[in-house]
Amino acid sequence: VVAVAAQPAEALVTLRLYDCNVEYDMWETNWTPEWKDWCCKNRQRGCPSTTTTTETSTTVTTTTRTTTKVITTTEDPKVAVEHCSKQCVFDAANATCAAR
Repeated sequence: VVAVAAQPAEALVTLRLYDCNVEYDMWETNWTPEWKDWCCKNRQRGCPSTTTTTETSTTVTTTTRTTTKVITTTEDPKVAVEHCSKQCVFDAANATCAAR
């Protein structure tokens, strides 16, 4: 005959300090800070909301290009003299360009 000592069975017991269903609809105002903390850690209820802030920035670059076009004309001196001798009316006065 072999004698075997009986060992007590270990029972897994979770100690329930707070009932996380009681007044859950008003947990933010009715629960104590300890109650909220316990329920959040052990039952994932009554946890404070978390927020995330994201900043963005935008850079706008503007490039301006200016183009200048120079046109040079050369007239024949004979033609220029002819234009200066033509009669025209300007400010109610009739005269040649050369006379003005």
